[in-house]
Amino acid sequence: MLFESSIRSGDPRLTNRNKQGLATEVSNAYDNSFNGRVIYARNLFSKLFLQLVIVCIYVWIVHALPDLDHFLENTQWIFWLSLGICIGISILAFIYRNHIKTAPTNWLVFLLFTLSLASVCGCLVAFGNSQVGLLIFVNFASLIFFLFLYSSTVRRKITYSGAVLFVSAGILIVFEMFTIFSQISLFWIMVISLSSFLFAFMLLYDTYSNLNSEDSYDINTADDVSGSVTIYWDIVLLFLKMTELIKDNLFNRHD
Repeated sequence: MLFESSIRSGDPRLTNRNKQGLATEVSNAYDNSFNGRVIYARNLFSKLFLQLVIVCIYVWIVHALPDLDHFLENTQWIFWLSLGICIGISILAFIYRNHIKTAPTNWLVFLLFTLSLASVCGCLVAFGNSQVGLLIFVNFASLIFFLFLYSSTVRRKITYSGAVLFVSAGILIVFEMFTIFSQISLFWIMVISLSSFLFAFMLLYDTYSNLNSEDSYDINTADDVSGSVTIYWDIVLLFLKMTELIKDNLFNRHD
């Protein structure tokens, strides 16, 4: 920043030609750094969208086939096995995130986690109301898709205002679709929509913080495939941190 400001203000030790060349070089490095971060965010949201599309397709199959729904409802060991595999893979990926950044390890982790997550979600739909379950996963898939659309429209920097605008549009579209074409109560649609806003906020905060923390997050070595698995633990830790801050704030006010 000091070097850049000296170029802009003018250093008597530099000729005009050198000033222009160095200023252009600094400007290009600034643009390339943001372009690289935007491209990483775009790839990350595309992997998350692919992941949730696979989950939504499996959930829709469970919803459309009563026999499969009944089978999963009566065989609960599939749910616990899938949940254990899902948690185990996510924990190992979070701990060893620096060791799973290369292909084909990252794609293998991505595939196993996605299949186990789809199995867990399919079992949850079979245990409860399948229409509500389908609404949940379509809502989350739509907000990831609209975040991907937003990241595809920007060149230099992802902002909260632009991302929130796209996310709000996606959630409102799903809200209207299920209000018109489904028999789900308005209460559940509103609760799920608000939960989607909360999830989107934490996802945006985590992504935005990582993309703009140059000291602790090297964008050149980041992997979007394995990052689509580890980001769930980042969101869980962020949620726990938020609850801890809220608790401390309430205790301080009480004292």
